[in-house]
Amino acid sequence: SFVSLGQVQGESCQAHVFSEKPTQQKALLRMKIAAAKLGANRLILRSCQQDQTDDCRARWICTGDAHQAQPLQ
Repeated sequence: SFVSLGQVQGESCQAHVFSEKPTQQKALLRMKIAAAKLGANRLILRSCQQDQTDDCRARWICTGDAHQAQPLQ
């Protein structure tokens, strides 16, 4: 059985023209790190998408659900 720990996100952002371009791999890694900080050992990927915001001229953002597997009783 699994216990839901909530939704997590990871972002890779290019704030300036001269900044490194964002990548999906970095966004996924940051999402995994966020899940690990919650104590998750399972992650369900919901979406990864490219967009832009006022702060990021280009970005990747990935969203998923963090879960923790419970040992069998």
